[in-house]
Amino acid sequence: MIMFSTSTTDDKPSDCYDVTITFRSIEDIPKTNTNLYSNIYFTAKIDDRISMTSTHQPLTSIVKWDKEDWNVLKVPSNAKLMVNVFCTDEDSIVNEQLGNFEIYSIVNYNAPGDGHTITGTFGQYNGRFHLTVHSTKSSNETLQLPCYTFDGPCRYSWHESLTVDRFTKRPTNGISSTWKVQLRRIPYFFPPNEHPPLKPQSRPMYESYTPKMVHQQIPQGQLTSADDLWKSIFFDKSIQKIKPRIFTYIIDDHVWQFSETGYRFFTTVATKHTVLADRSDCIRYAGEFHIRPKFGWSRVDDDWEIVFDNASGTFSPNSDLLVNLKDLMLFNFPGLNIVTYDYKNPLLRDSIEQLEMNSRRFDRKTTTTNDRFGFSFT
Repeated sequence: MIMFSTSTTDDKPSDCYDVTITFRSIEDIPKTNTNLYSNIYFTAKIDDRISMTSTHQPLTSIVKWDKEDWNVLKVPSNAKLMVNVFCTDEDSIVNEQLGNFEIYSIVNYNAPGDGHTITGTFGQYNGRFHLTVHSTKSSNETLQLPCYTFDGPCRYSWHESLTVDRFTKRPTNGISSTWKVQLRRIPYFFPPNEHPPLKPQSRPMYESYTPKMVHQQIPQGQLTSADDLWKSIFFDKSIQKIKPRIFTYIIDDHVWQFSETGYRFFTTVATKHTVLADRSDCIRYAGEFHIRPKFGWSRVDDDWEIVFDNASGTFSPNSDLLVNLKDLMLFNFPGLNIVTYDYKNPLLRDSIEQLEMNSRRFDRKTTTTNDRFGFSFT
C-alpha cells in the first residue's frame, strides 16, 4: 500500500487527545413534544470540523441510546461540542428542533449529575441530556493523522430522494436510493490534499449541477463487522438472499457513498459520480463496484465478494490506489472478501458480463454490458 504522512503544521500535535463520547439518554422531555412526534434523534459536532447523527429512538419521557459511541482522534485540548436534538415522524420529511446545548471543553469534561439542559429556540426548558466523555493523550500513531479524524463506530444510513433536475432545467420524478457508510481513518489510506482530477469534459456539468434532494426516509444503524455489511446493506429481504448488483461509489473525507447503477435518476440527470459527489471538493476516490459469489455462480448460497474498480465518467482515479482502497475496506471490515480491478482490465468486463447474465435468475431488470461500459468510461 502507498502510505502518506497526513499531519500538517496546523494540526497542533503537541496538545491533542483521542476522545470517546458516549451518548446515553434524554429525560424529562415535556409532554407536548411526546404527543406531537413519534421519534427523536440528535446531531453532534466538534468545532464545526466533524459531525455525527444518532439513530432514531421512540420519543417518550425518557429516551435511551445503546452503544451510541463516537470516537474521534487528535482532538485539540480546547475543542467544543455542540449537540442539537430533533423530533420527527417516520413518514415526515420535516424535523423540528427540540433544543441544544454546548460543552466548552470536552477534553477536561466532568459529567454533571443531572445532565445538560436542552434549551429550546425561545430559551425554554426541554429536558436533560446525559453523556460521558473519555479522553487520552494522542498516541504517536494518531499524531500522524489530521485533527478530528473519525475512528468509529461505522454508522450507515439509507435514503430515497426526490430530485429536481436543475442542470437540465426540467423537473423529474426520479427517485435515487443512496447508502452512506462512515469509514474510519480515511486520511490514513489516501493522500492528503490530493483528489482524483475531474475529466475535462465533465467539468462544466460538475460545476453547474445543483440538484435539490428531499430525503424521505433515513433508517440508521452501526456496522461492526463484514457480516454486518452483508446483512444490513446487501441482503435483499424481499427474496431472503444476496442478489447481484452493480453500484456507483465515491469516497470523500468521511464517508463511502454509493447508489445502485441503472436508476433513471442517474441516466437522465447527469453522470452518476457527479450526482453522488454533489460538487464536493473532498473526493478521495471514485468508481464502481459489484457483488458476486466468491466461488462462482453455481454457489450463490456460499460466500460473496465485492469487486471494486476505478471506473468513472467524472473523475480520473489513480489505479495505483486500488490497493489503498482495499486496505481501507479491510481495516474497517476485517475479513471482507475484496477483489480490485483497473477499469481497463478485461477480467472486469468478464465479471460484469457474468453478473448481468446471471442476474436474470434474480428477476431483476438488466442492461447490456456495452451500454453500461459506454456510459461509465467516457
